[in-house]
Amino acid sequence: MKIKIKLLLVIAFLFPIGETSIISAQTWIQKGIDLDGVAENDKFGRSVSLSADGNTVAIGGSANAGNESFSGHASIFEWNGSEWLQKGSDIEGEADVDLSGHSVSLSADGNIIAIGAILNDDGGESSGHVRIYEWNDSNWIQKGTDIDGEDPDDLSGYSVELSSDGSVVVIGSPRNSDSFFESGQVRIYEWSDSDWTQKGLDLEGEDGGDNSGWAVGLSSDGNTVAIGAFVNNGNGINSGQVRIYEWIDTSWIQKGIDIDGENMDDQSGWSVSLSSDGNTVAMGAMGADPNGFNSSGHVRVFSWIGSEWIQKGLNIDGELAGDFSGHSVSLSSDGNIVAIGAILNSPSLEVVDAGHVRIYEWIGSAWVQIGMDIDGEAIADYSGWSVNLSADGNTVVIGALHNDGNGTKSGHARIYLLSPTTGINEVDELFNSVSIYPNPNAGLINIDMGNLVDVSVKLYDVSGRLIYHKKNIKTTIHQIELNEVPGIYFIELRSQGEKRTYELVRK
Repeated sequence: MKIKIKLLLVIAFLFPIGETSIISAQTWIQKGIDLDGVAENDKFGRSVSLSADGNTVAIGGSANAGNESFSGHASIFEWNGSEWLQKGSDIEGEADVDLSGHSVSLSADGNIIAIGAILNDDGGESSGHVRIYEWNDSNWIQKGTDIDGEDPDDLSGYSVELSSDGSVVVIGSPRNSDSFFESGQVRIYEWSDSDWTQKGLDLEGEDGGDNSGWAVGLSSDGNTVAIGAFVNNGNGINSGQVRIYEWIDTSWIQKGIDIDGENMDDQSGWSVSLSSDGNTVAMGAMGADPNGFNSSGHVRVFSWIGSEWIQKGLNIDGELAGDFSGHSVSLSSDGNIVAIGAILNSPSLEVVDAGHVRIYEWIGSAWVQIGMDIDGEAIADYSGWSVNLSADGNTVVIGALHNDGNGTKSGHARIYLLSPTTGINEVDELFNSVSIYPNPNAGLINIDMGNLVDVSVKLYDVSGRLIYHKKNIKTTIHQIELNEVPGIYFIELRSQGEKRTYELVRK
């Protein structure tokens, strides 16, 4: 006889891992159509940025040839209530092989944009530069002069971030060698009357090859900056590192100690994001190997408490080996919602390396996934290459630079909006046909999917260790061999934008 298993509440805290329960009645709905690159090999979506309200989006296409070959460009779109309309003309790169649009950042109101062009030669070959533009009600006008890299091969503009009002910009130059060879550097500039003036001294990488400035984050007021150095060796070779600095009086002072990667080759600091107040920081370590999954990646979030950085919840791990989860990361304004890109996640055996984005919310004492994974559309899209959240965390833009929607690797960006709660009764109705038996069991678990379709199954132990994961199950009955010690286990089922977690006992 089949034994129905106790259905746990969707918001219940089940066990201490990053992904434990889910707001299962909420779903991510695409807002408008895909925003495709204009030609093949544009790599549109390499970088993305949203305004605070989520109604203006900037997208970088670093390989676009609108001006010269690989000059790159940035395009800005505005939501008119029913569709995305381009706001002004494309902002083209200055010269051949500038790769303009490698990074972009919008002010909170969407009327100021910073654009990084990492191979611009104005400050020396491949020194890079950043240009800032402001909307004058009819077009984009450059604000001040170019901010050029200091030396050849600096790749200045590899990362860029604006303050909320657009008056402060932080610029990463990961290959700068002022201190040591390719130790990297970050510079912060402030708008002063008629041009950009450097705010404080350069923030140099700690050691040779650190690539400090690979990723940057900035608080809303421009007075706190986070810097990722993904190949720093502070906790093992290529463990990576994030440092946070605060503007005090007339200089940048480090806030707390370095936040090192957990293990060698984690590459922590590949991506970083700061909350509006600068007191919460998220960092991606796409080379991390959680749960024995090589390079599945993970994201860690830290909060400033008292006088130190304390991890907020446990690591949010990638789903499978080779996902590179944490390639991109973005926090909401309050630091309680985080979006995570995993560029090589494969939604199914037929759709390899499509990539995906997952969004989590801090509820009580754990990170809880909101809605389903947002999967890439096609094979090798690398969706999640870039990601950015609106201030409230209810809108997300996702870049997939290798999507072929308008030609090979034309790239695209998609914007999603969190739908309202549909109600617990509707969610219960979706799962009321599911049976998992026998319970207790001796090691063989049968899952009768009932009316569910294209089901994802995960199996965890009580410590939160992921034991089993399979996507896109289409059969009515699915079996799992549980070759583990006796105890309590949890099965998570996902289907049709919803999720339920069940408890079972291994005898």
